[in-house]
Amino acid sequence: LTRMTQRIEDGTLDKKLVGIMLFTDASKAHPEAWHSGMVRKLSEKCGARGSLLLWIDDWLRERTARFKLGRTLSQHMQLQSGAPEGSSLSCYLFITHCDACEHIKCADHQTHCDDVTPCKLFAPSRWGEVQTRLQKDSTNVTTWCMKWRMRFNGDKSGHLLMDRRKDAQKKQASWNATLNLQGKMKRKECGKCLGLWFDERLTFEKHALATHVKLQKKRRFLLRLCSTRSHMPFNVRLKFHNTWFTATSRHVAPTWRSKKNLKTKQLDSMESQTLKRVLGLPGSTSNDTPHVSAATLPPRHRTQVQCTKTWLRTNAWV
Repeated sequence: LTRMTQRIEDGTLDKKLVGIMLFTDASKAHPEAWHSGMVRKLSEKCGARGSLLLWIDDWLRERTARFKLGRTLSQHMQLQSGAPEGSSLSCYLFITHCDACEHIKCADHQTHCDDVTPCKLFAPSRWGEVQTRLQKDSTNVTTWCMKWRMRFNGDKSGHLLMDRRKDAQKKQASWNATLNLQGKMKRKECGKCLGLWFDERLTFEKHALATHVKLQKKRRFLLRLCSTRSHMPFNVRLKFHNTWFTATSRHVAPTWRSKKNLKTKQLDSMESQTLKRVLGLPGSTSNDTPHVSAATLPPRHRTQVQCTKTWLRTNAWV
């Protein structure tokens, strides 16, 4: 994700290119995974033969379900699609079955389960050519969906144009975007790819705001636990903080923390203040002090190339 984001920034800022991302939304992808299709994919793509293929086919077949409404139960009905949840084999079968990304030829793409996000950088003068190629890939994906009984929700899918030129909206006024993927793909102001919110100017403000709201909820619960710290060991409190705060705010940190965003500064301050409460330090303590005590890297230094244990042991940030 960081490599893709850096490539987009280099292209749009240095080379004055325009980037386009297509956000696809599969409709009920896991419950509608076709049993016969998954078995066929195992045979054709993975070369499964003999008893292994028969065992997996038998594992998927003759599964029933019924619905409960109040005290009323429906009759058992046989399932023709979907894989049992909670099994590692189900995840493997689903990932093998959802291979729509193989039909995308003209653009790079990021894939997470059933979410496929093609991304393409192009010169503004080649907009017509790029749109034609993207539509061809979208048509191939539509054909794949019809063959394997899958469906993309065209109403929820969309495309995002990332353009950092001056007066980008005026320069794009003559562009007529008519991309279709089982429905017209509308233009979006922002979109989510692998947990990161992208916007037209690559400011990542939406991602910082979403992260801020998420951490506020976790902070309230964590402070409630720390209020009874006599019953909670220090290592447990620190583990809560590292899991909820550090892991969340560190996600793609080298990318979106490098932006001059007010929400980013609020996130850094919130993390330091929460760590003070976890360690039982007074609020007047410097924001770097709790990170020294907990042997963690302060948020403002996570964009450094030297974000390693060796860098942490130096006094470069103390």
